[in-house]
Amino acid sequence: MADIVQLKEDGVAKYLKTHAKGIDGVEGVLVKATGNETVLGTKNFKDGLQFNGLPVQAGMIERAITLADRSDTTNVTDVNGKIIRIGNIVFLTFNFKCGTWPEGSETRWILRIPDGYKRDQGYPAQTALSLVRNASQPADARAFIDQSSIIQAKSGSGSSYISGMWITRDPWPA
Repeated sequence: MADIVQLKEDGVAKYLKTHAKGIDGVEGVLVKATGNETVLGTKNFKDGLQFNGLPVQAGMIERAITLADRSDTTNVTDVNGKIIRIGNIVFLTFNFKCGTWPEGSETRWILRIPDGYKRDQGYPAQTALSLVRNASQPADARAFIDQSSIIQAKSGSGSSYISGMWITRDPWPA
């Protein structure tokens, strides 16, 4: 059994103090409420982790964008890129090829964002994304993610690139 030490302040006994080794079920040293310490091992905070009252964003997962993610399987002929989630922030960057575009100012549905990465359904209704091409681009070229988590774009025929980021409230991807 561990030694029990009577803590005194100005010669007056205050409360009992024991060593961590004397507490059943505690191995090692207890973490102090103040001061700098190094804590080893994995700690799983099931109810969340905060820093200065704000939630800590933790964890990263990366997934390839594939042909299976296309919304328009007829006109969008190729896609490749990545979608990355860090905490509740999603980053997307991909290249796609489209043979033909509709007349006027209509957009094509390019990609369906998978579960675990979908954007927060709050407003604005559309979140702008960056779109670039290696060739001439129409004056009304644009890209955005809508409230249904579909990437829509208006660009020229051939290869285009889209990138951007948004907040998700989705559960962590499996």
